[in-house]
Amino acid sequence: MWIEPSGRLVKKQITPREEISEVGEDFVSVRKHVEDQRNLLPIPPEARRMLTALRDVMSGDAEALETRYSPVMTEAQPLWRLRLAVHDDPDYLPIFLIGCGSQLRGIEIREPGGVRRLVVFDRPL
Repeated sequence: MWIEPSGRLVKKQITPREEISEVGEDFVSVRKHVEDQRNLLPIPPEARRMLTALRDVMSGDAEALETRYSPVMTEAQPLWRLRLAVHDDPDYLPIFLIGCGSQLRGIEIREPGGVRRLVVFDRPL
């Protein structure tokens, strides 16, 4: 997963099926290969906050993070977990940054209804 200079969030997935996902401000595109034509689909309103949160974290935009979220350390070193709560609704869509020492190992987003989305990094960033 990476952020392009344009601000688009791009994810290359290998399992359970190979695909490339690309998320812009107003669209999402999922295709099998990067050279395939993009199928631009509108972002559903219920997914917009989750995708904005991922883009904020992955871009490393400290100002956006401070503006939108309140950080709370929930576990200590060397294994740590940092909870980012949205200022205007702290119980909605909490985001957890998971790491060890100085390395980010994963991002967890908890959606309403108990759905957990976990992005795991297999290499240090």
